[in-house]
Amino acid sequence: MIPFLHKKTISCGLNVGTSWLKMVCLRKERQGISLDRLGNMVLPVRAKGDSRAVGKAAKVLHTSLSCNNTIVTSSLRGHEVIVKYMQIPLTKDMLPVVEKEAGEQIPFDLADLYLDFQVIKPGEKKAKKGEVMVVATKKKVVTDLEATLDIAGLSLAVVDVDAFALHNCFAFNYPEQTEPVYLLDIGSGQSILGIHEPGRPFYFREFGFGGQQITQAVAKELAISLEDAEGFKLKGFPDNQHLEASHCMTEVCRHWCQEMKRVEHFFQTSTTISAVPKTMYVSGGGGLLPGLISLFASELDLEITYLEPWRKIDVDTNQFDHDYIKAVGPLFAIPTGLALRGCL
Repeated sequence: MIPFLHKKTISCGLNVGTSWLKMVCLRKERQGISLDRLGNMVLPVRAKGDSRAVGKAAKVLHTSLSCNNTIVTSSLRGHEVIVKYMQIPLTKDMLPVVEKEAGEQIPFDLADLYLDFQVIKPGEKKAKKGEVMVVATKKKVVTDLEATLDIAGLSLAVVDVDAFALHNCFAFNYPEQTEPVYLLDIGSGQSILGIHEPGRPFYFREFGFGGQQITQAVAKELAISLEDAEGFKLKGFPDNQHLEASHCMTEVCRHWCQEMKRVEHFFQTSTTISAVPKTMYVSGGGGLLPGLISLFASELDLEITYLEPWRKIDVDTNQFDHDYIKAVGPLFAIPTGLALRGCL
């Protein structure tokens, strides 16, 4: 077999969370897409808000994976971008039209923003307008991300949005899913809830809750350190603290459900989804909390299942342990969605 006749492309997705860094590298070949490498690491406490510390941590993670590709796709959080769905005239040169409409609807000087758009619904053949998604972010936000990656020795290929990367991961891995479903990614300090339905806009909302909130609540309730609370949360509490800790975590998660119900009601009454979703796919480290799936199913009256980010991606069991991949999969939904940007 002559290797140069079989081109391989490595695409890397780097997700910079509030407490974790996660990287997924995918390999695109003629026969399809396969998982090349993955890794994650906890950000040092001092790294919060410190681009240099985050950059150094990203360098450590990238080096540990022995990945030769230094060009990555990364993403911004929802509060760092403005997403607008507009009914605007469809022309051959859309940019001037989009800029004009954006200038009227976005409360910032366009000179300070990066602007991108995508036609969601072109409309009927004779229609003069279509639905267009416009995404804007301040140039400084992107510049800061580039500076962070530069410290890591990395360069930026594409800037995505966490929620869109989550959606991209699901859409690729579940092409047969034609009914509306909820996607929920629970991070450490923030979470994303969105609705996926093929051919329609991806509506999403971000919440200020995540696994960190449970850790803090348990630490306060049991009068233990945050480090101990985090360890017990993942591995199990001592018998004399189990009941109290379980009650505390359940109350926090029920509060999450109340917040999600309000957003679900908004989605159902204020968006163009064709039907009320009956299923929710969960991802993110916070979603791996024992008992969470059954609690959500009961509180939200939905079928709850974990999102499998490599369901349609080849995973070499000689390179990756099957049980490990199955256990950690939901952690890597967003970075997988980012890496897919370079493969599709």
